[in-house]
Amino acid sequence: MKLDFVVAGAAKSGTTTLNRLLMQHPDILLPRIKETNFFSYEKEFEKGMQYYNSFFIGVSTDKCIGEVCPSYMYYTNVPERLFNEFGSELKIIFILRDPVDRAFSNFLMHKRRGYQKFDFEYAIKKEEKRIEEGAETSYKDYIRIGFYASQIKKFESYFKNIKIIFFEDFINNQNKIANDIFSFLGVEKIQISETHSNNSGEIRSKIVRDFIFGRSRIRKALGFFIRSRYLKSKIIHFIERLNISSKKNGKISPETRRYLIDKYFINEIIEIERITGKSLEKWKK
Repeated sequence: MKLDFVVAGAAKSGTTTLNRLLMQHPDILLPRIKETNFFSYEKEFEKGMQYYNSFFIGVSTDKCIGEVCPSYMYYTNVPERLFNEFGSELKIIFILRDPVDRAFSNFLMHKRRGYQKFDFEYAIKKEEKRIEEGAETSYKDYIRIGFYASQIKKFESYFKNIKIIFFEDFINNQNKIANDIFSFLGVEKIQISETHSNNSGEIRSKIVRDFIFGRSRIRKALGFFIRSRYLKSKIIHFIERLNISSKKNGKISPETRRYLIDKYFINEIIEIERITGKSLEKWKK
């Protein structure tokens, strides 16, 4: 199977919404589940391309075939793996969000799912310790996933067709950005139905949360009977949406925001400005 494009990230920057919009196009084919993580996770990659191809139903030469998977942006071995399999013609799309807002949104998702027990500031200190120890970047990180310029440059060394869009532009005008992407992919422009994937509220029940994201015996038993990864993913995300209330989570403190910008993100932001030609003064405040 020949993959035509990948939306490689960034995480918590509108990739779920974009995935839903791409699915509306009759000439675009996506895998049954968003985020196969095939090229980033060793245990998935070792299963081979036949396994990866099984995620795509209805493959044909007249379809533009792609995948949306945010982990591809920050796992260092992904660009080379994609190049080796699909060549330099593979089109790469990035959605970039204010890196501090992205980090905090990522933290809130982990908190909501029970993966994170500490407050944001303490979580940052723990990551700083991992950085000092030279640990690889992973989904547990909030700072390093926002090193956009460094990550994009790795892709630029393998691929020549790269499109960068910005979260704020995308959310404010989904039709325009979606059709810019359709033009980039070489498919017909269409009118899309705008959609929003806002799961930022607090959870209603910790019991339900722990059931779908924890390691309970009941969850393991259900996992044994429901073998389909696609079906399990659909059930988990459906229950998660029902378990989220309209009550909003807290906000990041101005002091923490300033600290992260000055220590970690300012040079990355300046470099993204250079790469894209777009002023990102709001990200610096």
